[in-house]
Amino acid sequence: MSPVSVYHFIPEEETFETRLLNRLEACQEAWLATAFFTGGAFKALKPALLDALAAGAKVKFLLGRFDFVTEPKAVSDLLQLSKDHENQLAVYFDSDFGFHYKLALFKVKKKQIVIIGSSNLS
Repeated sequence: MSPVSVYHFIPEEETFETRLLNRLEACQEAWLATAFFTGGAFKALKPALLDALAAGAKVKFLLGRFDFVTEPKAVSDLLQLSKDHENQLAVYFDSDFGFHYKLALFKVKKKQIVIIGSSNLS
C-alpha cells in the first residue's frame, strides 16, 4: 500500500479554480460532483477538460439540481461534449433536489487526489 499524504492548506496564490484545472488537465481519470453547475464553470473548465480528453482521460460529472441554480444551458453544453466523447465523458444527475455535495477526485499517474470543500462549479 502506498503512503497517504494529506494536505489541508492551499497557498493564497493558488485558487481552488487553479488547483482544479491543473489536476483536471493532467489526470487519467476524474470524478467531479457538485450541487451547482453554471455556464461560467463550463467555460472555465472546458479548455482543461478538452486537454484531458485529448490525452485519453475518463471524466465523470455528478450534477445536482439543488435550489434550481444549475443552469440548463451549461448542462446542455456538457451533454453535447459528452456525445462527442461518449467513451470518455459521462454526466449523471442526482435523483432528487437535495444533493449538495462537492467533491473532485483525480487519478494522476499512481496518485489519487481528492478535493473536498464547499466550492460548487459555479
